[in-house]
Amino acid sequence: MKHIKATRQQLKQHNQQLVLRCVYHGTARSRAAIASVTGLAKPTVSDIVTILLEQGLLVEAGPGLSTDSGGKRPTLLEFVPGARHVIGLSIDMHTVEGVLASLNGTVLVRHRIRLGGATGEAALTLLHHTLNALLVQVDAPVLCVGVGVPGLVNSAAGIVEQADSLGWQQLALAQSLFATCRVPVYCANNTELVTRAHIAYGSASDTLVTVLVNHGVEIGMAAGSTYRHSLDAGLLLVGRSNLAGTLGADAFQQRAGMLRHIFTASRLGEDMTYVDVRAALRDGDRLANQLVEEISDLLAEVYAWIIALMRPAQVALAGSITDLGGALLERIQQKLYARLPGDAPRQVALTLTSQQHSRMVGAVVLALQQELGLP
Repeated sequence: MKHIKATRQQLKQHNQQLVLRCVYHGTARSRAAIASVTGLAKPTVSDIVTILLEQGLLVEAGPGLSTDSGGKRPTLLEFVPGARHVIGLSIDMHTVEGVLASLNGTVLVRHRIRLGGATGEAALTLLHHTLNALLVQVDAPVLCVGVGVPGLVNSAAGIVEQADSLGWQQLALAQSLFATCRVPVYCANNTELVTRAHIAYGSASDTLVTVLVNHGVEIGMAAGSTYRHSLDAGLLLVGRSNLAGTLGADAFQQRAGMLRHIFTASRLGEDMTYVDVRAALRDGDRLANQLVEEISDLLAEVYAWIIALMRPAQVALAGSITDLGGALLERIQQKLYARLPGDAPRQVALTLTSQQHSRMVGAVVLALQQELGLP
């Protein structure tokens, strides 16, 4: 087996990230404690801390407690979330969304643009507009940018290999966005970003499949630190329509319009949201009940295939559809158990990733992990 030796620069970067993680997570807050935890030599830790102090990523926060044996009290170190900003972007077939965040993932600014049917170069231009709109609002240096897209992404090369819903093929996206922001740009599939956000700021199992439902439908899987994602899953045919045309937000609205003529007593209007449907369901609204019944049927079928083929420990539903809440998840579970008898489906945890803007937060997480090894 061929062994690849790390370069001096790679080793230096690794050690810096190791020290920074110690302070970020509170594992160790003094130079001596960091050396003890990491196994790095004290002079090495001291040199790294000096660099991180100069960069503003750490500050000295005063003296700590002395040891039982007495001696000089150690100087405590503190992570500075506002030292840099990170931009997270996400695009799907309908919208471009972006956030400006601090280094601890706190969202400071949000921006959203509707694509209005734009694809190809026009969609890329709107992505650049969103990036520019966030760049003008920074009050700290921008560290890096993370961006999520539907479809097949070569993250290492920063290339979107295939995103059919956007009309992108072999698009050098990282290079294109770098020309606008002049900081490192990291690209990934949208489901990977939701999964990263779920793992970083939530609780996730060793093998996690994410089903992301907004206007489109995407599916991805994480096993440890390995991520895999589908092509535009929303384009898969289900009966006479594709999955997005059956399960996506637009299809949900269209189906409600068709059923409204049957359930005339429903209080749900044409501008209803998932939250409105959730509230109406609690009040016994028959239209709301029928909509949730149909959508849970579709998702149970998707889940059955996922569990039968992948055997994950957890399946997380993400996107705007999660506004329907626990009632949707309960119905999916009931229908799933009917489709897949035995113990296998009951061993899979079914969860909702209800965090708003999870794709953009995931883009921030991706960028921070690549650039600083955080969170």
